Amino acid sequence: MNWLFCFLLLSGPLLATPLIKSIRVEKNRIITLPSDSFQKIATEQMPHVVVYNDPTIDLRDLDSSITIMPFLFDVIGSIFRSGQTYTVDALDEDLYESLKRLRSTFQRFYPNTSWEGDILPKELICHKYEFPKKRALALFSGGVDAAYTALTNLHRDLTLLTFIGQNDSKTSPQLQLLREVRGRLPFNRLSAIESHSEGAFYVRRDAPIHCSKDISGWGTQGIGDLHWIGTALPLMVLYQTPNLFIGSTETFDCPYKRASHPQFKADFSFGYQIQIPVDDAYVSRIEKTDVVANHFKENCPPHRRNLKVCFDPSGKNCSHCLKCLRTINDLYILGYDPNEFGFKTSQKEAKSHFLQRIKAIFQLEKYKWEVEAHFLYTTLEYIQKNHLAEKNAYAKWFYNLLIDHQIIKDYRQSVSLSDDYIQGRRLAGDDAFSAQAALVKG
Repeated sequence: MNWLFCFLLLSGPLLATPLIKSIRVEKNRIITLPSDSFQKIATEQMPHVVVYNDPTIDLRDLDSSITIMPFLFDVIGSIFRSGQTYTVDALDEDLYESLKRLRSTFQRFYPNTSWEGDILPKELICHKYEFPKKRALALFSGGVDAAYTALTNLHRDLTLLTFIGQNDSKTSPQLQLLREVRGRLPFNRLSAIESHSEGAFYVRRDAPIHCSKDISGWGTQGIGDLHWIGTALPLMVLYQTPNLFIGSTETFDCPYKRASHPQFKADFSFGYQIQIPVDDAYVSRIEKTDVVANHFKENCPPHRRNLKVCFDPSGKNCSHCLKCLRTINDLYILGYDPNEFGFKTSQKEAKSHFLQRIKAIFQLEKYKWEVEAHFLYTTLEYIQKNHLAEKNAYAKWFYNLLIDHQIIKDYRQSVSLSDDYIQGRRLAGDDAFSAQAALVKG
């Protein structure tokens, strides 16, 4: 430990404000009360509560550098933005270096926002884990990204993790579908639908939201996957699991930067072994849809091929919202029949609904509009790269409809071909980069 850090640790209480008033661990519940000073920048004055809804979980033997993580990663962006230095009792040594990388990434992604806040531990704890390398947790919301992540990590000793409130009706059909091939899937815990002891961990969060006036959609752009990381970490330590997979549609080349960007996952490290692999960071949503649909078609009976993507509380796909149409379009473009995967539609109906919905995209908040535009753009790129317009009538209709559409023109105009963006395309592969360049040139 160098002399400068020793000085900062000794002078920390004089220079910094405590972040936490109290933290209490009750078996499978962590209750964190922020300090009065920090609560002044919160929009709601309330404790931060995380409940791990598996009665076998007992977190009481974990040290504070671990149990602080769910709260810390919910508010780390707010800490950086505050311009203040906050102190905590202890942090993991490896994580402390990770936080420096995280703040640097925030600064790079949002250069017009100040990120001068900091967090200073009174003590650094050196965890050096040697957990079984094949063990992994995978977040499972039930959608295409989550199913792709689960299916492409079948070689691991994998446990699914679902957060209560992530539209619970959406996870059920997917978990049941995966159960059809349970004999070939090495899941430790597969489903919590019938009973917690047989299933995936379920987690309930109750946290104050720290908003930003200068970044729209702070909950998505400034927090993103970070709170999933923080909430999962105590389980990873408890069950000696070194990897956390978070399925995400955003890829390294996505021009819109937010905290669900894979760079934030790449920045993270804890105990010199716990990491967030980003092996899907170059895979577009339509490519994931192809992998999931093909696997389910080959391995599941027709009545179990329910690809649930909708937020409809009925537990079924409505087949006409933007989320449904995103997947329906991809399936038709790829040559699948969406009706085999839990949708009720026809090509004529899908086209009609899509024409109506695309008019509404411009009325969305900017950060939501950007996401939808990126999905459309990457699908066009995939069609062009694989010459699908020459082979598939629906792909041709989709391509001709959008290639000169105003939403794509606005997307091209908003894309900044920065060094990071170009490097992301090159890392994705020369073919993908060439297809991207061709689309940008029009």
